[in-house]
Amino acid sequence: MLAMQFVGLMLGATLAHAKQFMAPSAASAPSHEAFTALLRVKGKPLDPMVSSLAAMAESISKQEPSAREQSVNSIKTLLQGLLDSITSQHTIAQKSVTNQSTFDSCNAQKLTDLTHAENVKIGVNWTDTTDAYNACQAEFQAMNNTFTSCYQQEEMLRVAATARCEYFASVDRSSNFQSWFCHEDDFPASSSYEAYLQRNIEMLADFRNRRANCTNATAAQSSKMLECTGYQQQASAKEVMCAHLTPYANPADCSSYEAKKQACISYSHCRTQG
Repeated sequence: MLAMQFVGLMLGATLAHAKQFMAPSAASAPSHEAFTALLRVKGKPLDPMVSSLAAMAESISKQEPSAREQSVNSIKTLLQGLLDSITSQHTIAQKSVTNQSTFDSCNAQKLTDLTHAENVKIGVNWTDTTDAYNACQAEFQAMNNTFTSCYQQEEMLRVAATARCEYFASVDRSSNFQSWFCHEDDFPASSSYEAYLQRNIEMLADFRNRRANCTNATAAQSSKMLECTGYQQQASAKEVMCAHLTPYANPADCSSYEAKKQACISYSHCRTQG
């Protein structure tokens, strides 16, 4: 503002002296040194444009009256350009000062918001179950492996029991023992009665042996199946327990992130407003 006032005063002084230069008497015109001293402010060096104006003002006294008006107009044009330049620089400087103030204000608010975001993270009560979950999963995996191994053994016992029971079924006529007599014709008539009885004894022994094998194999398979069922139930219960220990993200991490995100958005908006 002071710079613009100075230019205004300088413009008035210059035009006043220019009118004197346009007067018929050139003896009363101030010298170049006198005009330079008039435009000098507090002993500071003159701006090149101001110095040029002073030189032009002095030269007017040496011109013909008809040419002096054009020189005065030239000086007025230069002074107006100087005034516009100072006004523009003043506007830029003032805006810079305003922007700096806004920047400081926005920065302070951003720091406050980020501090709040950290406090949100500290304030949330949360338990990390990652280690407990990993230990539980290891136990579940061991139990599941035991069940898998047991199931494979049970399958082999099932195959064996099926084969032995089918072998027994091939001689088992207990459900329709009358059909057995159809095999009487297979016994040679020339054989003795004693041989006939011996054959029946051997058939009975084979029958009993096959039946025992079928019964034992079935019992072994059934026992293994019950054992495997127990392992499966234990593994299933452990799996449910592990599910309750499944780690989840700290709510504070999300809350803190959202708070920081909002702080950045507010800061950006604040700078835009500035």
